[in-house]
Amino acid sequence: YALVRFQPNGRDLIVQKNDIAFPDGPPSRLWRLDAARGAVAGPVELGRHGAWSLEMTADHRRAFVTSPGENATWELDPRTLRVVRTHPVGDHAGAVSGDGRLFALGSRDGAVRLLDLETGDVRRFRGRHRGDAMHLSFGPDASTLVASDASGEILVWEVARGEVRERFSGPRGEVFGLAVSSDGRTLYSTAPDARMRIWDLAGDRRLDTRFDAG
Repeated sequence: YALVRFQPNGRDLIVQKNDIAFPDGPPSRLWRLDAARGAVAGPVELGRHGAWSLEMTADHRRAFVTSPGENATWELDPRTLRVVRTHPVGDHAGAVSGDGRLFALGSRDGAVRLLDLETGDVRRFRGRHRGDAMHLSFGPDASTLVASDASGEILVWEVARGEVRERFSGPRGEVFGLAVSSDGRTLYSTAPDARMRIWDLAGDRRLDTRFDAG
């Protein structure tokens, strides 16, 4: 399997190749692709164990890869793929906040943790997912973290408290695509049934809307 992300110039690419035997397979490999010349540079290998994530900050100036077997999260310069910093905690799934301050970690047992990239502190959220194969995505201001798993359920976490704010029941099976709108009010998800679902994160566009009766 391969993951592809744009480099900071918005034209060239980073390609990450992952072995199907993840997390027990060989290390993750990354290449840089020059779109203008078609030239490929690499590969760069990270650690000795598999990784299955390639996360970018909103400005595309920092990239992150996390590995459960290595128990490490690598911070990379996307232009050179040079490791800038190694954080001594890793997991099966990861997501970085747009401002690059926080990194969320998702475990196979359904647990979610939060790594503060500035202090190195790790905080465990209360509650957990029911299934594995987790995917994570931050809202634009990092106050919300959305996570899905192989059961089809989507959890909306309140980052400050580390608690589940809401649960959405999607289709049975893995929900593998998550994207939060730039205003943080809408979530888009994709699943193997080839349908996109649109969720109201704000809570004010539903037939059954909560309100204060006084």
